[in-house]
Amino acid sequence: MARLRAVDVLPPWRWWAAPAAIVVGLALGAIGDLIVSIIGAATGSSVSHPPPAVNIVGNVVFDLGFVAAAIYIARLLGPVRPVEFGFRRFPVVRVLWLLPVIAVVYFIGTALYASLLSLHGREQLPSGLGRPSDTAAMIGVGVFVTVIAPIAEEFFF
Repeated sequence: MARLRAVDVLPPWRWWAAPAAIVVGLALGAIGDLIVSIIGAATGSSVSHPPPAVNIVGNVVFDLGFVAAAIYIARLLGPVRPVEFGFRRFPVVRVLWLLPVIAVVYFIGTALYASLLSLHGREQLPSGLGRPSDTAAMIGVGVFVTVIAPIAEEFFF
């Protein structure tokens, strides 16, 4: 059994920290997205149907609002260290053994969940970012959906 080190011990969180982080994250995200929309409108894009670039940048800024909120609330509670956000060192052998096991459990769980709730449709998340017509926009959507959004979400939670 691994020994706990002082750096791995988390400080006690206050009851208000999670709700406050959500409110601050929503506020920062909404303000940032509004600024991106204003800049997009000033450059000639439609406010009601913005182009994919404005949608992607707005979503990235919105996600960064949640990351900033998490850091801010954590800073109010004490020093900000990687352990507060779930970053811990693991032995490489354990990670290499657990990764395939976790992947199999995830895919089996997802299949069971989808079959129980009859979720056999196609995921519509990228379509909410606009209809990219060029390669750069498609790459932007792909990077946002597969890299930026998951990292921001995991960091916040």
